[in-house]
Amino acid sequence: MQTTIKTIGVFATLVIFMCYTTPVFSEPSSATMTTWTSIEGRIIQATMLRLDGDRVILQRKDGVVFSLPLSKLSADSQAAAKAGSKPIPAPKENKSPASPALNESQAVNMTAWISADGRSIQAKLIRLEGENVLLQRNDGTVFRVPLSKLSSDSQAAARIGNEALFGPKKRESNLVTAFELVGGWTKISGIPEDVAGDPSVIKVLNDSLVNEPFASGWPITVRQITNEVERARYIILKTAEEPGLDSLLGILGQPDSTEKENEVTWYLYGWCHFGISDGKVTRLRGDCKSISR
Repeated sequence: MQTTIKTIGVFATLVIFMCYTTPVFSEPSSATMTTWTSIEGRIIQATMLRLDGDRVILQRKDGVVFSLPLSKLSADSQAAAKAGSKPIPAPKENKSPASPALNESQAVNMTAWISADGRSIQAKLIRLEGENVLLQRNDGTVFRVPLSKLSSDSQAAARIGNEALFGPKKRESNLVTAFELVGGWTKISGIPEDVAGDPSVIKVLNDSLVNEPFASGWPITVRQITNEVERARYIILKTAEEPGLDSLLGILGQPDSTEKENEVTWYLYGWCHFGISDGKVTRLRGDCKSISR
């Protein structure tokens, strides 16, 4: 940053539209590189993008976009900025066809995201998080962009893509992957004590939870306990592995809702709830009242 200030002197008042926490959308390229002169005689080579009130928006050859007050420019450069500013014509109705709707595959694999003011960035959709979209650049950097900062087409693509990745059609297969992530279980609780020793309940546990692969046996266990024990509401397992919350969200997306219980926050995905403690998945909870029989 010291080199930049030394080079452009008074132009140090520029506002660079790039920071470490906000993604940089590239401005549409302009045709000509122009020499701009400050009132003190210093010069800089840049392409004019537009006028913004009493400031001119410029782009250096290296792609950095910044703004300068017109008052800091020489009279000739001010005149050039004003001459280069063209009014935006009013939109004409029915001139451009509406953008075609994206299908799910296109939305999931979309890489060009457009901001509300026409800038673009190359990134892959990870998931929606409330009113933000989580994206990943080619270099692996993951960042959030408010949906409101995207164009209407990019907002629609984010929602369609998120539905394709984590919607009802994918819920059951994603749950199986999440069960594989936790690796199994070490302890069971939640079944009413007066029936926990019932032979039929023990048979269910042995047949579907103990002697079956965990990923397929866990849903069967919850369904069968639901049928065998009327008063059962939840079946709770302590997980064998304790994967991080981010790993879970990468498979299932955002939960339908959350519940706080002592030191555990439950992430609810339909009938199956994941208990989070200290950022890790430590418990599974099957909801006997919401699972389909």
